Amino acid sequence: GRIRALPPITINDLAGLLEHVAEMPGHRHDLYRLAEELRVDSDHLLQLTEVAELLGFATIGKGDIVLTPLGETFAEASILARKEIFATRIRRLPIFRWLLSLLTVAEGHRLKWDVVLRALELEFPPDEAEKQLETIINWGRYAEVIAYDDVAEVIFLEAPSISPGQPASPS
Repeated sequence: GRIRALPPITINDLAGLLEHVAEMPGHRHDLYRLAEELRVDSDHLLQLTEVAELLGFATIGKGDIVLTPLGETFAEASILARKEIFATRIRRLPIFRWLLSLLTVAEGHRLKWDVVLRALELEFPPDEAEKQLETIINWGRYAEVIAYDDVAEVIFLEAPSISPGQPASPS
């Protein structure tokens, strides 16, 4: 089965969309006016709304975008809470489940960029595979699910962080 391609959307653009719609009456807005207000072209808006829908933050219907309760929560959340919500959502995406399963079984939970890229090239043309990997890394880093060493070109599982106020495990 083919893995669904992720639109190459930045978290800032997605947050901007959700925040804008959250300010509207009923957390709903006309898609045609949205492109103009956010100063994005229709292709970019289509990708943004696709990601919002894919992650369960919004629904699209009758020319409107409507935030889900989760989308409203994300729009109003702190940066830390947004990262946690985003992490929970991306872990459900097949492409992330695939990468996380590879990293889980990899030695030291680390894989070279080009190894993952070659694996993605089995699903996507080379240019698209590279875009997908860049998007996965950007989203995964934001959510603190994965990390990437730019110098060594290595992707690895992010060590689970200890929440403030939570005692460290005894040594």
